[in-house]
This record gives sequence, structure tokens and C-alpha cells, in this order.
Amino acid sequence: MKTLIKAGLLSLAFTLLYGVRGSFAQTRTPVDGLVARIAPDYADKIEFETIPAANGFDVFELESDGQKLVIRGNNYNSMATGLNHYLKYYCHSFVSWYKDDAIAYPPDMPVVPQKVRKTARVKKRFFLNYCTFSYTMPWWKWQDWERLIDWMALNGINMPLAITGQEAIWLKVWKQYGLKDEEI
Repeated sequence: MKTLIKAGLLSLAFTLLYGVRGSFAQTRTPVDGLVARIAPDYADKIEFETIPAANGFDVFELESDGQKLVIRGNNYNSMATGLNHYLKYYCHSFVSWYKDDAIAYPPDMPVVPQKVRKTARVKKRFFLNYCTFSYTMPWWKWQDWERLIDWMALNGINMPLAITGQEAIWLKVWKQYGLKDEEI
């Protein structure tokens, strides 16, 4: 039951991170929280702005503006992917999905010399499989799930496997076929 609850929270959190579209308020956003967790020293030096999708595909832009880095995207997921691009190619940092792995990045933010624009190659970016949920995930704590959600956002995942509630669906289907509880 705890695993189902955790998986449900994972799905909800990812939906909130990916699914919010339109104009973004000037208040704290999911990507602001992501920066605070992944690169806290950069939290007040990164701004996020909204841009339109590129022919229906996710897109992000990076641009230095004085002492600030501006990350633009058509949604929070694209903005997070832009953050990962910056960390990987300008800070030479690696973010793993394991919560205990440290993230090293330079104390001074590297400058992006010219504007970068990247468009996703595909609209749906799938992640996870059924086996993944059976290895260590049943014993994960919230910090493990949060890091995985962050990692998925940073890597542009917008379609994680969500098996929460699948047994209930299977049960309903088998009952519609006339099977009794004892037979299922």
C-alpha cells in the first residue's frame, strides 16, 4: 500500500511539474524549487521565462543576462531540461537520480556566450519499466522519490510509467469477464 501511495505522489508531483501550462506567475515555481534542491547557490541567479512551443514540440533557451542566467521554456519540464543542459555543458556537472550522490558545480556561474535554443526531437519521452518498481523503489523514502522526479524533469521525461492502481483495473476487467474473487 505504501508503494502505491508513493507512486501516486510521484505521478501527482510529475503532473504538477509537467502539466502546468500558460503564463507563469512571478511567485516561486516548481523549477525554482528544483534549482534550490539541485544547485542552491544558483537559486537567486536564475530566472525562468515562458516562450511558445516550437511547432508543438517542447523547447528551451538559455541566455546570460549580466550576472543572471535566463532559462526560457514552453513549460516547466522544458525549463528543467534547459537547466540540466546548462549544468551539464557549462558547469560540467552531473546529476544522478540517487539522492545521496553529491552534485558538484562551480561557485561562480559560467556565462553562456551566446543564446542557446534546443527543441525536443519527440513529443513523448518515456521512462521506467515494471521491473524498476520491484527492485528498490518499495523501500524508498520521499527524498528518493523527489530526486527521481527532479532527475526526470531535468532529462525531459514527460511520460513516466505510472502503475498506480493497475491492480484495481485488472480486477475490474477480470470481474467483467465473469471471474470471481477466488479465481482471480
